[in-house]
Amino acid sequence: MKAFLEKIHGVMDWAAKIIMINMLIVISLQILMRYVFNTPLKWSEELARFSYGWFCLFGVALVTHDRTHLRVTFLVDGFPRKIQYVLEIFALVIMFFFSILITCSTLALPAVQGNIRAYSLGVPFYVLHLSIIPGFGISALHIAYHLYLELFPDKGTAK
Repeated sequence: MKAFLEKIHGVMDWAAKIIMINMLIVISLQILMRYVFNTPLKWSEELARFSYGWFCLFGVALVTHDRTHLRVTFLVDGFPRKIQYVLEIFALVIMFFFSILITCSTLALPAVQGNIRAYSLGVPFYVLHLSIIPGFGISALHIAYHLYLELFPDKGTAK
């Protein structure tokens, strides 16, 4: 399972880098066209917006893999170790079910949104929202693995 998750992490990491480079190029091109040639591009803002959505949701899975989410722990840190452990398990379970719920809810978006399209790109808006599926779906896999490692520490070392 760990090898599979590492491969997925590697693919998502490269995809996020490619998307970031795409955003950099598109936004730079828009700035150049607008301020140097005085002819703004119609499609660049929408493409940058779609790219940013995919980038952010890939980031959700990437930080879940590394367990580098922002956390406020000043209350939890004051509890004894056993209570901290129970709270960690509880948080992972809540995150897992939330990720599954969000992923499954997203599957209905194409039917709900119908044929609403981005004005200049002509791409259906649900393409932007479908980024939730790999973002939260892969996060659910990472969370399940972290939960497994917390519950069965002898099977591996939790990050």
